[in-house]
Amino acid sequence: MGQVLGRLQGKQWRQKQVRKISDKVFDRIKSQSGTVSLTFEDLYIAILLVYNDINKNLPGPHFDPPSKERVKEMITVLLIH
Repeated sequence: MGQVLGRLQGKQWRQKQVRKISDKVFDRIKSQSGTVSLTFEDLYIAILLVYNDINKNLPGPHFDPPSKERVKEMITVLLIH
């Protein structure tokens, strides 16, 4: 029982850390750009910084960031729906 609770707490902790990292990076990029919306280049830089901070600060396997083409595909899909 303790192992199950430990896994759930570990997963929640990891999700909380990822949220903190992404919020910090996007706030920094947004304040540097001086606008409310991000250009595609700013968005991609923010994604790279988030992946870098996650790989640097969280234990476990490292994750590769998506390519520019993959990010463009995901934006297109989100804008269509």
